[in-house]
Amino acid sequence: MGRKIFLIVALALYACVFFVGLSFFHLATKTPGLLKASYGRVIKKSLSEYISTKGGHFFDAVFTVAGWENKIVVSLHKHSYASAVEDSVFLRIDTGKVYAFYLDTSYLNINGNVPVVIAIKDANGKQLFRQSASDDLLGGTILCLMSAGAFVLALWLYRRYKIMHPGTSAQ
Repeated sequence: MGRKIFLIVALALYACVFFVGLSFFHLATKTPGLLKASYGRVIKKSLSEYISTKGGHFFDAVFTVAGWENKIVVSLHKHSYASAVEDSVFLRIDTGKVYAFYLDTSYLNINGNVPVVIAIKDANGKQLFRQSASDDLLGGTILCLMSAGAFVLALWLYRRYKIMHPGTSAQ
């Protein structure tokens, strides 16, 4: 009975890790052409410090858009304030101008109830920011391969146990 429960729990865990990997693939395939543009006038821009659970800190660009309840947060992945100020996204977005924001509302930013910004374009259609998909593709690939490998290993071990102990069930 204990081995069956262990096998069921292990298979459920492998499936969960696999589907997390697939969600990374889903996020990486989002392009501005697939998302609806939300237009808004930026009235304020600032930098916000985010402290990770491991004690490190990062800076995000925060944009307040006129008439919007939530702020727009772009993760800069910068460790110092000076490098965050010099980031091209922060410098390219000017207050008082209208921009097209392509937001993925199926995922929320780590800072709270803020959608993930996929891209930002100016009024002329020039792309000012595009989220890199390479990290999401790499993470999804690693998680999917790890879970598939662990699943195959679990099945191999289960089969080996059955061969070494004929006439017994995996209880």
